[in-house]
Amino acid sequence: MWQSLKTIYGRTNGDVKSAIQKFARRGMEKETVHTCLELFDGNNGKAVLNRLKIICVEDKFPEGSQYVHWFNENIKKWKKMSSIQQRNVVYVGAVTVAGLKSDRHVAYLCKVALNNAIHKKEELNEEEMLASAIEAKILKMKMNREYPTPKDITVNTAVRYLKKKLFNNEKITPLQESLWKMFLDEYFKDKKTTSRLYLYTLVGLKFHEMDYIPLKYPKIASAPLNTLQIILPDYVFDKHTKKGKKMKRGLKHFLEVGAYIENPHESINTRIGTKRKAEEIYLQEEKSFGTKNANSSSHRKRIRITFCQMDVWNGEVVLNQHACQIPCGRKPGTWILETKKEKVFVKGPFQDKNTLDFQLGIDKKKSNFGIKPVGYEIKKSGNVYWLYAPAYEGKNMSLTKNYSDDQLMQLLSILIFRGFHGCSDSHLRNIMDLYDGNLLSVDEMTYKPRIAKEKNKIHFMDFLFSKKPQKKFVEKLTDFIQKNLPKVEEELVKYNLKWSIFNF
Repeated sequence: MWQSLKTIYGRTNGDVKSAIQKFARRGMEKETVHTCLELFDGNNGKAVLNRLKIICVEDKFPEGSQYVHWFNENIKKWKKMSSIQQRNVVYVGAVTVAGLKSDRHVAYLCKVALNNAIHKKEELNEEEMLASAIEAKILKMKMNREYPTPKDITVNTAVRYLKKKLFNNEKITPLQESLWKMFLDEYFKDKKTTSRLYLYTLVGLKFHEMDYIPLKYPKIASAPLNTLQIILPDYVFDKHTKKGKKMKRGLKHFLEVGAYIENPHESINTRIGTKRKAEEIYLQEEKSFGTKNANSSSHRKRIRITFCQMDVWNGEVVLNQHACQIPCGRKPGTWILETKKEKVFVKGPFQDKNTLDFQLGIDKKKSNFGIKPVGYEIKKSGNVYWLYAPAYEGKNMSLTKNYSDDQLMQLLSILIFRGFHGCSDSHLRNIMDLYDGNLLSVDEMTYKPRIAKEKNKIHFMDFLFSKKPQKKFVEKLTDFIQKNLPKVEEELVKYNLKWSIFNF
């Protein structure tokens, strides 16, 4: 991981990266320059320019926005520069950013907007109301690795809305155009959540009568030949660093120490209300969800999960919906949903109906092999699809429960079925122990073959499980198989398989 790699002075990239931002916030030119050069000397110059570009909009409102274009141009032509030219660009960029007056207004505006995007929770000024309305649309734009939701909107719909809200069909200045382009590139192409900073800089400039300020291009100067080793003070190690996490430093430390500025912008006090609101939101969020989950990415994820809540199912009002498993990364969530007429298990949402073909096909085959089908069906809602079935009463199989011989034979029948058909994720968590004593095979979403070839035998347990359970359970199942081998062989015959093709 890049953050853990060591610099020329034996510090981690992550610590030095944190130091750059802390020094820049405080207007410490020498320290900012040499920590930037320390990363540059480790072949990380481009990463330095990207960090300085972010600092321009996150910590240096409003004048920092004037240099975003310059940083982006140099990032694009980075590989065409000589090493000396690259060093000089890093040096000039560091001097420029450190010399700007500091104001974290855009970072605070981002937080207030995210907190008030869906449900207004506090009194907002006009700037915060616009930012919140914009955030409400951004939340409905699915990012690359996110699961879809029924409330998602298309890129074209979102872009048209954002442009109208920000510019109202007026002529766009070069500064506005550069920030708008940065947002589009980083949100839609690079999928970076920091792209929101460019958007809310546009909002801030609009309300603080700064949208007319011009682009600026600093003059290139020669960087010092030697890189000094700057001592990293204690305030560098906040919750974003490995050392800060070990010290259990949270948001109170970050807001009071890590985000502290010594060279404030002269108009900073006109925006102090947004800062106060954001700090209250941060601290309440940390209290509710812990330090690790008190950030914009986790906040966004929590909001998008609520987009999967349903008010109506098959024409009936939903009385209760609780999550069995919340969506994680690209994996959809699962819920139990109740109306007056039915209680169903629901999985999704899915963007592509074809991704459900394997699951539906496998479930229909179960009856042919004496296995209970779940009874999955598909329901379309807007632009997404849900997989659903009757809600069964039971729980996942347990490693410690003593199962009857009939149940262990049911288990083997299910595992052989899953192994033969190449169902991935075959483990005890995907087999339900129903309250009526029967077992139910669930979650056969993807295909991953495990069939043995004659010349390359597979162990029977590896055929049954994609991930074997604990040793004691495997020993119990092994003992059962040895005692009931004729029944196991009879089950294999259903699939034209012979016991002899497996190792055991």
